[in-house]
Amino acid sequence: MISKDIPLIGFTIFCQLSVGSLILYSFIVFLPTFRNKTHLPSRFKTIPVLAIAFAVVSVIFSLFHLGRPFKAFSTFDNISSSWLSREILMLTIYLLFSGLFTLLLFFRTKWKRISLILINLATISGILLIFTMSRIYSSLPIPAWQPIFTLLNFIAASLTLGGAFVLLMHIQKGSLSGQQSLTWILGLVILLEIIFIPVFLSYLDHNSTASQLSLKLLLQDLTLIFYLRLGFQILSLGLISLAIIGIRSKTAEYGKIFWPVIGAACFIFLNEILGRILFYGIEVPFGSL
Repeated sequence: MISKDIPLIGFTIFCQLSVGSLILYSFIVFLPTFRNKTHLPSRFKTIPVLAIAFAVVSVIFSLFHLGRPFKAFSTFDNISSSWLSREILMLTIYLLFSGLFTLLLFFRTKWKRISLILINLATISGILLIFTMSRIYSSLPIPAWQPIFTLLNFIAASLTLGGAFVLLMHIQKGSLSGQQSLTWILGLVILLEIIFIPVFLSYLDHNSTASQLSLKLLLQDLTLIFYLRLGFQILSLGLISLAIIGIRSKTAEYGKIFWPVIGAACFIFLNEILGRILFYGIEVPFGSL
């Protein structure tokens, strides 16, 4: 079961990592901190480059899932009725705007107004990409994938994965306000993920037979993965809390958050992998016995 889902796990995780990185880059790094500076530090310019690289990796994963990958763009004919077609379209638009922004960032650093327009368009298309990605699953007759939970799951994954990556790039030469904002965003999102676990379990327990079968799979067949993921979430939250405490107003003290952030980033990535295994593992459609 897990082996056949590896392409989808890779696609969704790396795509959400890309989008989350670019969104938080635009708000934390590019817009508030450096908008009045002529040049961005070179290490911050690599963030959108790597965000594009993550998106390309996600596309490579998706090719292993498609039966006929070279016919993927023919799905544009079904945009009016297919969420998969809309996902491919939004991914294409996202790559276009983020690519143009990155090129302008390196070769025309003085064209700030156009750069702002492009990063805003890339951010908007990235958000729409996450929404269309969630709708592919929530439009199916599977109770565990119903709209609100799937969308919140994908949004949280984008923010935690992207936030951890941008924070890693932001530790030494980033602004204090940027570090504070990123650590608080990460801590809050991880805390909300943990809080929503009993809500989701209660939803599965009090609905259809299919949802109860999903709950049984989650707590019996996949119980080790479920609790291991919960442990990673708690560890991530604890390390991010240490990072929040370690941040001070002097540059010399920024190093205090290095290892907690490294640890948190690793646990966040593992947490999302396990979370996606659980996501596909409780795929029980309505009407199942």
